[in-house]
Amino acid sequence: MLYRPGPLFTPETASLLVAAGEWVKTILVGVVLVVVINLFFPRYVVDGRSMEPQLHSWDLLFATSLDVMTNQLQRGDVVALISPRDGVRVVKRIIGLPGERVEVQDGQVYINGEALPENYINEPPRYTGMWQVGEDQYFVLGDNRNHSLDSHVYGPVDRDRIQGVVKFRYWPLNQISLMPVPEY
Repeated sequence: MLYRPGPLFTPETASLLVAAGEWVKTILVGVVLVVVINLFFPRYVVDGRSMEPQLHSWDLLFATSLDVMTNQLQRGDVVALISPRDGVRVVKRIIGLPGERVEVQDGQVYINGEALPENYINEPPRYTGMWQVGEDQYFVLGDNRNHSLDSHVYGPVDRDRIQGVVKFRYWPLNQISLMPVPEY
């Protein structure tokens, strides 16, 4: 007697396998999207007053790490970074770029001797100082200059400490907004 195997799949089993395959594809696409979003578009929460009046405690921010990876950082960008002082993640504004000299005197910020127009700050700084920004470093300040632990305390920060450029505030809902870069 010859052995003749029956059909591998019945019509019912085949339709179940097709449906299961569609579920697996959907789940895999979802997992890939979550990984890409978390890798390239992190989210942050503001904790403290250092960025007032632009940002407030408990504001939720959407950022991109692509600008950091492609070295597209520019003056005026609001960035999330790891503080060199205590290792805490903070949100600050880039003021000085690599190779520049930053000076704060009489309540005014100067970049290479030229006054920086800043209509976004809470009040003029009450401190003075001069800093030379090194290669691959940035000078960052909070918009609430007199209530911010930033580069005026710990100096310029290395680029590898910057984790993302804030692009969008999505909470609170009544203050949803893009994060514009000032024109200097």
